[in-house]
Amino acid sequence: MNFTEKDKKVFSAFCLVAEECNHHSEISMTNIAKKLNISRQAFHKSYYKTPDEIINAFHYYMDKDIRAKFDEFSKTGCTNWVKFFANDFLPMIYEEREFLRVFYGPVADPSYLHFMEDSYSGYLRPYISEGTFPEIHSDLAARAIIRQVLATISVWIRQPRPEPPLLFAKTFTYLLNNSTDDLFTKRKDLNEK
Repeated sequence: MNFTEKDKKVFSAFCLVAEECNHHSEISMTNIAKKLNISRQAFHKSYYKTPDEIINAFHYYMDKDIRAKFDEFSKTGCTNWVKFFANDFLPMIYEEREFLRVFYGPVADPSYLHFMEDSYSGYLRPYISEGTFPEIHSDLAARAIIRQVLATISVWIRQPRPEPPLLFAKTFTYLLNNSTDDLFTKRKDLNEK
């Protein structure tokens, strides 16, 4: 699927409308058309028919470059996924931060995180050792890792002025390389000093 500047304008208009709404169901084609300064009828004929069509198109818009990066990384034989996410993935996310800030939010697209989890957990499964913790299936571990990555990115990208990726990469790497227990323990240790 190829995307044009018109598609990006639709995504921008969708995001503007989503930011004004309190719930996904409030996003309307009429309001999106208004943001584009065209009639709803012209919008309906030339673009998308429903907000869900816009959301689906946005999934594929973001997915094409991300999937290409995952495919590229998988072929290298490298196993340092955290470094890959920090060095290759964060700059891509940052470039699309205006869209993603909204899509990672609760109003625009409640299915986005599920879409990402379903799309990319399969890339991680082969790298997860089943023998380390036999009671944890590789699919569960892969999905948990993807959720952790997405949650970290969501908190970062939804800030009013997110740090540039080169600066955030250090924080991102630290958060992903340390367990939750480590983060609590280290904070406790710092408070005791």
